[in-house]
Amino acid sequence: LVPFPKQPFCSAAAMRGCLLALLAVCVLADPPLPPRGDRLKWVSSFNDSDPQQVHVYFGSSEFEYVISWVSFEPFTPDLQSIVHFGTTPSNLTQRATSQPVSYVDTDTCPNVTRVLHNVVINVASVLSPANTIAYLVQSSQSAPRSFQLHHVSHSQLPLRIAIFGDMSQMSYTNQPDTCIPVLKDWDTHNEMDFVVHAGDIAYNMDYDCGQIGDAFMQDVEPVSRPYHFGPGNHEQDFAYSYSQYIHRCAGQMVAANASGSNTTRWYSVNRGPVHLVFIDTDAYVYEQVFALAQPQFEWVQRDLQGVDRAQTPWVFVFGHRLPYCTKSPDPECNGEALSIRNGSTYPDVPPSVGLEQLFLKYGVDMYFGGHTHHFEATYPVAHGVRVQDNFIQPKAPVYIQTGIAGGAGEDKFTVPQEPWEAFRDDFVMDNRGIDGYRRSLSRVTIYNSSALLFEQADIYGRVFYNFTLVQDQHGPFPA
Repeated sequence: LVPFPKQPFCSAAAMRGCLLALLAVCVLADPPLPPRGDRLKWVSSFNDSDPQQVHVYFGSSEFEYVISWVSFEPFTPDLQSIVHFGTTPSNLTQRATSQPVSYVDTDTCPNVTRVLHNVVINVASVLSPANTIAYLVQSSQSAPRSFQLHHVSHSQLPLRIAIFGDMSQMSYTNQPDTCIPVLKDWDTHNEMDFVVHAGDIAYNMDYDCGQIGDAFMQDVEPVSRPYHFGPGNHEQDFAYSYSQYIHRCAGQMVAANASGSNTTRWYSVNRGPVHLVFIDTDAYVYEQVFALAQPQFEWVQRDLQGVDRAQTPWVFVFGHRLPYCTKSPDPECNGEALSIRNGSTYPDVPPSVGLEQLFLKYGVDMYFGGHTHHFEATYPVAHGVRVQDNFIQPKAPVYIQTGIAGGAGEDKFTVPQEPWEAFRDDFVMDNRGIDGYRRSLSRVTIYNSSALLFEQADIYGRVFYNFTLVQDQHGPFPA
């Protein structure tokens, strides 16, 4: 059995107390919940014990993965999560198990229990010639379901990563303008190797008794590649508990622990030539979680210090909000971006925890995020100044705002373009029946230790912007 560690929670007692006081003048009892089949209408094709929302995360080493899923069966202490795996569906020679956990979101849906399954598998001995693994998931009370996993080796080149933030579900509210079909197409045609979703998942995972989160995870289940998340502001849930993200994405804790973190709010993963760092930018914006800024900063510093650039030349950081972005005169790309970059005047977020100093000191190649719903790319930029107007031997990080993967509308640009902006996309088009800014997602193709291709593709998979970044001197940038 593989136990999954618990994650720290931010105390919500003070916030909850204030809310209860405000509501005391008009307390409405929750109506009785209808039968589960009516309440969780989108899963009507499943039995309660059936594995749903099957998902893959990277584990702690090259051949280790975490298989994650959800069920609604009665939870008992002897319940087991089981994965059979092997080279082909008819040759499932290996078996791994773990103990599932029951999860009740007491703040938003106290009458529904989800059973969360996370099983660690090591595929070193069962890789097929095509570098795929067949696997079957079930609990000790359920019927099995079969899937395929594409292994991503440390030596694999080119290495292709799909990257975006801010993408909603499709199925629950019939939301057509998301890039989920592009992910499925890239997966089917072997045009990506894994996925990074930099926050704002489903819109929102806790909504409608968690059904929105259920629908999103089911929508992306056909993606047979590892798919990692970082937290965004829409993961805050009730009173900044981040409960749905922490519990439903708990399979990422294996990678988090391996990177010296005790939370999936900040963690890192190595895959071949790239080191991927996930951070929680809410710690720089919401006073309810300001206390996380200092421990996160200390972990990021240790993590970046430990990267062997000879073995892992590329370093990418994923944070939901960006240190460099443009939108409008509101705080998002002004005071909030500056806080992430340089710290703030708040005692818990002093200048000493500003992140740009670390990005320059340790030579972060690219930073990806979302939050504002549009696409823009910067030139290499440091201290608010464009360092150069090309991507050849950059002397500072490049920042990518890829926050319009669909289902959440758009944020129009209402301020002039900054000198450090290389491109901003304000093209208006038909996004499967919804007119507005072009919905899109990013893809990075790493060719070797010194060259990569960045592409931005629209909701139909058509690339409309790209650049080649060449860097053969990975390491610290000029201060």
